[in-house]
Amino acid sequence: MKYLSVVAVPLITLIIAQIIVFDLSRFRFSRKKLSIIILIEFGLLLLLNGTILIIAGLDAYARFYVFAIVIPAFGVFFYTSKRRDARDIFTIIITIYFSNLISIPAMWISQSFSNMYLFYNVARIVIFALLFFFIHTFFRKAYLALQDEVDKGWVIFSILPVLGSALLYYQFMRYSQNGNFPA
Repeated sequence: MKYLSVVAVPLITLIIAQIIVFDLSRFRFSRKKLSIIILIEFGLLLLLNGTILIIAGLDAYARFYVFAIVIPAFGVFFYTSKRRDARDIFTIIITIYFSNLISIPAMWISQSFSNMYLFYNVARIVIFALLFFFIHTFFRKAYLALQDEVDKGWVIFSILPVLGSALLYYQFMRYSQNGNFPA
C-alpha cells in the first residue's frame, strides 16, 4: 500500500495539472476528440511509468520523471492547444504555481501525520477541489478574456515567474542538502 501511495504522487500531480491547464486554455479540437486524446495520453503514461517502475525501480523512476511524465504531458498540451505561443507557456507557468499552492499545504498536513504519502495524496485532492472551484468560478473567465485581448507581451509575463521559480529552486537546493533549513 505504501508503494502504491508513493507511485500515486506523480500521477495525481499529472491529473491535477492537466485539469487546471485544460480549464485555462482554448483548444483546436472538440471536447470529444480532446477527451480521447487525453485518455490515450494517460494510458500511455501509465504504461510507460509502470514499465519504468517495474524494470528499473523507484530511484530510476525519480531520475526519469521529467522524461516519463513532464515532457509527454507538455507535448500533448502543445499539440492540442489552439494558440501554441507564449500564452500557453504562461498558462503552464500559472498551472505550476497553482500546483505549488496545492502541494505546499498538503506537505504541511502530511508532516502533521507522520509524513505518510496517503495523507499527502488525500490532502492534495481536497485542496485541489477547493482551489479548482475558485479557479473555474472566479479566475477562468477573466484569464481567458485576457488571453483573447492581449496578443503580445506574454514572453515578459512568463520570464518573471520563471526567474522566481529558479530562485526558489536554488534556495531549496542550497538549504535542503543536509535537511538544514534556516530558522
